Amino acid sequence: MSDQISIASAEVIAILKLLDAEYIEKIPKKFLSVLEKVQDKDYKTNIDANKSILEQNISDKAKDILIIIYRNYWCSEKEKQEIDKILNENEKKYQQDLRKKYNPNDIFHNNINHSDLEDYIAKKDIKFFKK
Repeated sequence: MSDQISIASAEVIAILKLLDAEYIEKIPKKFLSVLEKVQDKDYKTNIDANKSILEQNISDKAKDILIIIYRNYWCSEKEKQEIDKILNENEKKYQQDLRKKYNPNDIFHNNINHSDLEDYIAKKDIKFFKK
């Protein structure tokens, strides 16, 4: 298991320990068992009980796990739809950014300075065609 997942699991467990039992009971025991199993038991979390979840200094992976827990076990159907809409919009933006970044039609146009290339070829006297 990756270190990121192990650390994130430890952070999530530390946060869950601060919550009322009614929230913990809604999470399947098997899911909690997996978190317990993969957590880095030596990792010291910096969870502050006086701060909200948004104010905690936790990893992005821990935030992802908490979103999964919230969406699947704690929120209403209406909230699930809103979360799904946000996640879908974020995925679309991410895919658009990837397409822009790795567009095969533009990938070389942005990175090559043609005059530099021409100078290099001229200095090296590179011949593309032989008789």
